[in-house]
Amino acid sequence: MAFFTQKGAGLLTVERIIIISAWVISLIALFVLKRLSWREKFLLFIAVQFFTWSLGLIYVEFDLIDYPVRDFSIATSVNFTFHYVLFPAIGVYFAAFYPARRSLIRRLGYNLAFAAAFVAGFLLCEKYTELMSFKPLFIFILIMSVWTSFNSVNHYYDWFFRKQRLQGDAFR
Repeated sequence: MAFFTQKGAGLLTVERIIIISAWVISLIALFVLKRLSWREKFLLFIAVQFFTWSLGLIYVEFDLIDYPVRDFSIATSVNFTFHYVLFPAIGVYFAAFYPARRSLIRRLGYNLAFAAAFVAGFLLCEKYTELMSFKPLFIFILIMSVWTSFNSVNHYYDWFFRKQRLQGDAFR
Protein backbone atom coordinates (compact mmCIF):
# COMPACT_ATOMS: atom_id res chain seq x y z
CA MET A 1 0.00 0.00 0.00
CA ALA A 2 3.03 2.28 -0.09
CA PHE A 3 2.22 3.45 -3.59
CA PHE A 4 -0.64 5.67 -2.40
CA THR A 5 -0.09 9.24 -1.26
CA GLN A 6 0.67 9.96 2.39
CA LYS A 7 -2.80 11.31 3.15
CA GLY A 8 -4.55 8.65 5.21
CA ALA A 9 -1.54 6.36 5.03
CA GLY A 10 -2.29 2.90 6.34
CA LEU A 11 -6.07 3.29 6.14
CA LEU A 12 -8.41 1.79 3.60
CA THR A 13 -10.11 5.03 2.57
CA VAL A 14 -12.98 5.49 0.14
CA GLU A 15 -10.48 6.64 -2.45
CA ARG A 16 -8.40 3.50 -2.11
CA ILE A 17 -11.49 1.32 -2.30
CA ILE A 18 -12.48 3.09 -5.53
CA ILE A 19 -9.01 2.59 -7.02
CA ILE A 20 -8.92 -1.10 -6.09
CA SER A 21 -12.49 -1.56 -7.38
CA ALA A 22 -11.55 0.07 -10.67
CA TRP A 23 -8.78 -2.52 -11.14
CA VAL A 24 -11.01 -5.45 -10.23
CA ILE A 25 -14.01 -4.33 -12.30
CA SER A 26 -11.88 -3.45 -15.34
CA LEU A 27 -10.07 -6.77 -15.40
CA ILE A 28 -13.23 -8.81 -14.83
CA ALA A 29 -15.06 -6.80 -17.51
CA LEU A 30 -12.34 -7.58 -20.03
CA PHE A 31 -12.41 -11.29 -19.17
CA VAL A 32 -16.19 -11.61 -19.53
CA LEU A 33 -16.40 -9.72 -22.83
CA LYS A 34 -16.86 -12.46 -25.41
CA ARG A 35 -17.76 -10.25 -28.36
CA LEU A 36 -14.10 -9.60 -29.23
CA SER A 37 -11.06 -11.84 -29.43
CA TRP A 38 -8.17 -11.27 -27.02
CA ARG A 39 -6.15 -9.84 -29.88
CA GLU A 40 -8.85 -7.25 -30.59
CA LYS A 41 -9.30 -6.40 -26.91
CA PHE A 42 -5.56 -5.95 -26.46
CA LEU A 43 -5.24 -3.67 -29.49
CA LEU A 44 -8.15 -1.51 -28.35
CA PHE A 45 -6.86 -1.40 -24.79
CA ILE A 46 -3.40 -0.25 -25.86
CA ALA A 47 -4.81 2.28 -28.35
CA VAL A 48 -7.06 3.88 -25.71
CA GLN A 49 -4.12 3.94 -23.28
CA PHE A 50 -2.19 6.02 -25.77
CA PHE A 51 -4.90 8.69 -25.82
CA THR A 52 -5.84 8.69 -22.15
CA TRP A 53 -2.31 8.63 -20.77
CA SER A 54 -1.10 11.35 -23.15
CA LEU A 55 -4.12 13.58 -22.57
CA GLY A 56 -3.99 12.97 -18.82
CA LEU A 57 -0.42 14.20 -18.66
CA ILE A 58 -1.30 17.28 -20.71
CA TYR A 59 -4.30 18.09 -18.51
CA VAL A 60 -2.21 17.82 -15.34
CA GLU A 61 0.60 19.95 -16.78
CA PHE A 62 -1.86 22.71 -17.70
CA ASP A 63 -3.47 22.51 -14.23
CA LEU A 64 -6.87 21.58 -15.63
CA ILE A 65 -7.09 18.61 -13.26
CA ASP A 66 -5.37 17.51 -10.09
CA TYR A 67 -5.25 14.05 -8.50
CA PRO A 68 -4.59 14.53 -4.76
CA VAL A 69 -5.01 10.80 -4.05
CA ARG A 70 -3.43 8.54 -6.65
CA ASP A 71 -1.32 5.47 -7.03
CA PHE A 72 2.40 5.92 -7.75
CA SER A 73 2.33 9.46 -6.37
CA ILE A 74 6.10 9.89 -6.61
CA ALA A 75 6.34 8.72 -10.21
CA THR A 76 3.55 10.71 -11.84
CA SER A 77 0.91 13.35 -11.19
CA VAL A 78 -1.69 11.39 -13.16
CA ASN A 79 -3.94 8.75 -11.63
CA PHE A 80 -2.42 5.60 -13.11
CA THR A 81 -5.48 3.43 -12.47
CA PHE A 82 -7.92 5.73 -14.23
CA HIS A 83 -5.81 6.52 -17.27
CA TYR A 84 -4.04 3.21 -17.74
CA VAL A 85 -6.68 0.66 -16.71
CA LEU A 86 -10.23 1.96 -16.22
CA PHE A 87 -10.58 4.29 -19.22
CA PRO A 88 -9.01 1.79 -21.67
CA ALA A 89 -11.39 -0.94 -20.43
CA ILE A 90 -14.32 1.40 -21.03
CA GLY A 91 -12.91 2.17 -24.49
CA VAL A 92 -12.85 -1.55 -25.32
CA TYR A 93 -16.54 -1.77 -24.46
CA PHE A 94 -17.24 1.36 -26.51
CA ALA A 95 -15.79 -0.26 -29.63
CA ALA A 96 -17.25 -3.70 -28.92
CA PHE A 97 -20.83 -2.47 -28.83
CA TYR A 98 -20.56 0.46 -31.25
CA PRO A 99 -23.72 0.55 -33.45
CA ALA A 100 -21.85 1.03 -36.73
CA ARG A 101 -24.67 -0.09 -39.03
CA ARG A 102 -27.31 1.96 -37.29
CA SER A 103 -28.59 5.41 -38.11
CA LEU A 104 -26.62 8.57 -37.49
CA ILE A 105 -28.98 9.50 -34.66
CA ARG A 106 -28.36 6.18 -32.91
CA ARG A 107 -24.58 6.50 -33.26
CA LEU A 108 -24.66 10.08 -31.95
CA GLY A 109 -26.83 8.93 -29.04
CA TYR A 110 -24.35 6.16 -28.28
CA ASN A 111 -21.47 8.66 -28.29
CA LEU A 112 -23.42 11.09 -26.14
CA ALA A 113 -24.35 8.35 -23.65
CA PHE A 114 -20.70 7.32 -23.24
CA ALA A 115 -19.51 10.90 -22.88
CA ALA A 116 -22.31 11.72 -20.41
CA ALA A 117 -21.57 8.63 -18.30
CA PHE A 118 -17.90 9.50 -18.32
CA VAL A 119 -18.50 13.08 -17.21
CA ALA A 120 -21.02 11.94 -14.59
CA GLY A 121 -18.41 9.59 -13.14
CA PHE A 122 -15.85 12.38 -13.09
CA LEU A 123 -18.29 14.78 -11.42
CA LEU A 124 -19.22 12.22 -8.75
CA CYS A 125 -15.57 11.47 -8.02
CA GLU A 126 -14.76 15.16 -7.84
CA LYS A 127 -17.69 16.02 -5.58
CA TYR A 128 -17.66 13.11 -3.13
CA THR A 129 -14.02 11.98 -3.03
CA GLU A 130 -10.55 13.44 -3.08
CA LEU A 131 -9.52 11.42 -6.13
CA MET A 132 -9.59 14.47 -8.36
CA SER A 133 -10.36 18.15 -8.55
CA PHE A 134 -10.71 20.08 -11.77
CA LYS A 135 -11.64 23.44 -13.17
CA PRO A 136 -15.18 23.94 -14.54
CA LEU A 137 -13.87 24.36 -18.09
CA PHE A 138 -12.43 20.85 -17.91
CA ILE A 139 -15.90 19.29 -18.25
CA PHE A 140 -16.25 20.55 -21.83
CA ILE A 141 -12.69 19.50 -22.67
CA LEU A 142 -13.40 16.08 -21.18
CA ILE A 143 -16.52 15.58 -23.30
CA MET A 144 -14.64 16.43 -26.48
CA SER A 145 -11.60 14.33 -25.60
CA VAL A 146 -13.73 11.28 -24.69
CA TRP A 147 -15.62 11.57 -27.94
CA THR A 148 -12.49 12.11 -30.00
CA SER A 149 -10.35 9.42 -28.40
CA PHE A 150 -13.01 6.69 -28.34
CA ASN A 151 -14.10 7.37 -31.91
CA SER A 152 -10.52 7.58 -33.16
CA VAL A 153 -9.73 4.25 -31.55
CA ASN A 154 -12.93 2.77 -32.95
CA HIS A 155 -11.98 3.86 -36.48
CA TYR A 156 -8.46 2.56 -35.96
CA TYR A 157 -9.91 -0.78 -34.86
CA ASP A 158 -12.09 -0.96 -37.97
CA TRP A 159 -9.13 -0.14 -40.19
CA PHE A 160 -6.68 -2.47 -38.47
CA PHE A 161 -8.94 -5.51 -38.55
CA ARG A 162 -10.60 -4.51 -41.83
CA LYS A 163 -13.98 -5.03 -40.25
CA GLN A 164 -17.04 -5.30 -42.43
CA ARG A 165 -18.64 -2.50 -40.50
CA LEU A 166 -16.47 -0.11 -42.56
CA GLN A 167 -18.85 -0.70 -45.41
CA GLY A 168 -22.19 0.99 -45.43
CA ASP A 169 -22.86 4.17 -43.54
CA ALA A 170 -20.40 3.62 -40.68
CA PHE A 171 -18.37 6.76 -41.40
CA ARG A 172 -20.95 9.07 -42.86
